[in-house]
Amino acid sequence: MKTTSIFGYNFICDLNYDQISTLIINDIENNTIITNVITPNAHGIVSYDKFPEINKFCQQSKYILPDGQPLVWLSNLTQNKIAKRLTGSDLFPVLFNKVNNTKFNLLFILSTQDLADEFKLISINSTHYVPPHLSLEDTRNLKNEALIISQLIKKNNIDLVFFGISEPKQGIIAKYITDILEQEDYSKSCIMLFLGASYEFYFNLKERAPKIFQKLGLEWFYRLIREPRRLFKRYTITNFKFILKAIKWKMGKH
Repeated sequence: MKTTSIFGYNFICDLNYDQISTLIINDIENNTIITNVITPNAHGIVSYDKFPEINKFCQQSKYILPDGQPLVWLSNLTQNKIAKRLTGSDLFPVLFNKVNNTKFNLLFILSTQDLADEFKLISINSTHYVPPHLSLEDTRNLKNEALIISQLIKKNNIDLVFFGISEPKQGIIAKYITDILEQEDYSKSCIMLFLGASYEFYFNLKERAPKIFQKLGLEWFYRLIREPRRLFKRYTITNFKFILKAIKWKMGKH
């Protein structure tokens, strides 16, 4: 698996969704590993900058997919260029098709009960949990949620944990879960996937940007014009910070 380093993240360069899914399943079947599958874009990378410990935790993930098109462009400045953008929304249906209603035990951490109800209709080997909405500063209750989820993992012998909550919250909770499992010398493989809104796209509960927007790296702009009041501040500030970060990173390479 060839990777390239951008912002301290080792992004996969040369694999497709089927190959990545096969590697994940192989890790579950043949290794004892607790790790993550993350799919950073500009928003995710900027969000984690505020939490150095969580940022380091995410950088250590085994599978890091370049979800944002700007990351593909930046890879042209590295030794190993990224062949194409790899999104969590496209990985999920491929992997889910391989593990749903099989011997693998799945756990979905979801943002709404509606999503949990959708999965109950199609998946007999999955457990679902909808955590309460908590602020990023509520460390005590975030750790309590991690404890609840780690107990679900152990009770149900979970192989794959699919997170469907916002960044950086899913990374924060995953870090606490990993700490708990490692402190208890948990001896079973468990891979956690940070896939955000992928499940809403999967069930057509949310409309994904047209292909042309995705190809041009303007998926964020499509979402902005559909929800300007909610997303204007988030995307304008985030994109500005990402551009500054990219300039600083580029200057550091020369």
